[in-house]
Amino acid sequence: PEGYLPRMFAAEAHAASHADTAFDISPDSNIWAGIPDIILYKLDRDTGSLKKVLLGEVKYSDNKSYLKSGIRELLEYVYLCSNSANEYLLEKPYRDSGIDDRIEAVLFTKQVSGEVVDDSLPISIVEHGSSYVPFDDADNE
Repeated sequence: PEGYLPRMFAAEAHAASHADTAFDISPDSNIWAGIPDIILYKLDRDTGSLKKVLLGEVKYSDNKSYLKSGIRELLEYVYLCSNSANEYLLEKPYRDSGIDDRIEAVLFTKQVSGEVVDDSLPISIVEHGSSYVPFDDADNE
């Protein structure tokens, strides 16, 4: 059978076409056009090269299904993050769930009932009222 991506692209193309017919809306050729809510980056002072980037998604909710969609969006941003030379920062993100040390991925949420355990995750989940210090490392340049 056909693979997942061709089916997804077909569904998107047909949805755009049907929306155009039904609502007179021009089809959008972009499959994905998301942008993180927060983008911070740290450059090397001498060379101007990218040292670190923080990608943040804000979901002010305690609905765990909605927060799950925020994690998916956040990982899309991380996996598609590229530098000024249009090179992806992650070479093979689909092979393991790790994140490059240069990338901080953070989901900001409302306070969630129950314990939020993110110690073993490659992303951080920061609940409202908590503090978060980006690029918190020994390199204080």
